[in-house]
Amino acid sequence: MVTKNKTLIMIPTYNERNNIDFLISKLRKLKNKFDILFIDDNSPDGTGHILDKMAINNKRINVFHREKKLGIGSAHLHGLDWAYMNKYQRLITLDGDLTHSPEDIEKFFVKIENFDVVVGSRFIRRNSLKGWSLHRKVLTYLGHFVTNIGLGLKYDSTCGFRIYNLKNIRRRIFKMVRSNGYSFFIESLFLLKENKYKISEIPIVLPKRAWGSSKMKFSDIAKSIFVISKLFFLRIFNSKIFTLKKKLNINENLIKKERIEWDDYWKEKTSSIKHIYNFIAFFYRVIIIKPALNYFFFKYNKISMPKTLHAGCGSGQVDVNLAQKTDLTALDISPKALFKYSNFHDDNVKIIHGDIFNMPFNKNKFNIIFNLGVMEHFTEPQIKQILSEFKRTLKDHGTIILFWPPRYGLSVKFLKMLKKMIYFFLKKNIVFHPDEITLIKSKKHAETILKNSGFKIVESYFGIRDFFTHEIIVARKN
Repeated sequence: MVTKNKTLIMIPTYNERNNIDFLISKLRKLKNKFDILFIDDNSPDGTGHILDKMAINNKRINVFHREKKLGIGSAHLHGLDWAYMNKYQRLITLDGDLTHSPEDIEKFFVKIENFDVVVGSRFIRRNSLKGWSLHRKVLTYLGHFVTNIGLGLKYDSTCGFRIYNLKNIRRRIFKMVRSNGYSFFIESLFLLKENKYKISEIPIVLPKRAWGSSKMKFSDIAKSIFVISKLFFLRIFNSKIFTLKKKLNINENLIKKERIEWDDYWKEKTSSIKHIYNFIAFFYRVIIIKPALNYFFFKYNKISMPKTLHAGCGSGQVDVNLAQKTDLTALDISPKALFKYSNFHDDNVKIIHGDIFNMPFNKNKFNIIFNLGVMEHFTEPQIKQILSEFKRTLKDHGTIILFWPPRYGLSVKFLKMLKKMIYFFLKKNIVFHPDEITLIKSKKHAETILKNSGFKIVESYFGIRDFFTHEIIVARKN
């Protein structure tokens, strides 16, 4: 497709056949030139079929059909992708139910000249929610209050009537959005704000729908509450996660032989159970594991700015403190993990896409190598290979710190019990992470593995610092 117009209007549709003709007629009256993209979620009422007929006679109209109802947020993400791919400079998004007045688009065009994003606001004018029930008004104003206080969003963050200045906004900012439903509007605007994009508003009035009914369900409200809570806590603990970093260098050859389960593990969770697991895991890493790592790291290191490797770095929530006090390199085989890691860290950390079995580093490079919750996922011969690489890249008398779950660890026992309960009640086999193949059986077991790989254990700890979840092993290169 050759883009002639600089502006795209994106309209998601689901059962809007009674509104489409009137909406198109209003759009035709606008002075500005633009193309239109409809994204239809296989509407049972035939909306998609009507749009296809219109597109035949109007080259400005494009229609994309999806197999099923996939969520309003995913439709907006698809529209953004399509706009970037076809090199549009501006994208306007609005609903297909006529609650957003096309006449307001002219105001968006004027305002966007000096901003990156302009949002339609229902809170500037009085009586902007004409015909709305008291219930919907209360929910709308309550949502505005919560996002304003909790996330610093003084704008109408749940409104989908917007214009984006795409030539100023990096495409990757929207790759950070994880919400597929109505919470997309909150999360996307929050990320834009955190990345210092210029945001403004124009007043709009939302009349009562002429046809159909609202698509929002109670589950959408619940998911929005979850997203707001998640963003709120992440903002408190480490706001750097929301800042877009430089592009990562991904080794395409390495991807071909990558263990798929690792990228699956680090991709965004979709089920409610895995969402909860991810949320709990975040607090566990930040509140328990991070202080424990800091304690053992500085107990056994007295070098100023030691060359340090986090081998199998994952999302990087645990080493944000170390990044300020060491010459830190992070390595992982999963691009998804590295992307998450980059969101937690400044550019002073060297992020490497690599394999711990064959690390892309010279001999005697690092003073300290550490990992957390990695070794248990491999067989003992594989662990020997990993430790051989650690020994090769460590300086003489260099130190390794391993957080390695024992078979009697609380996290091991808890997750086994949780999986059994989920299966008993829901008949679902949930996989929280790749298989734990080699758990520590005893201190003697750990000593044997390390000794056979050229390391001497200087401390083996199992206790309250990490809530009895890991055998924390500190060892030195012989």
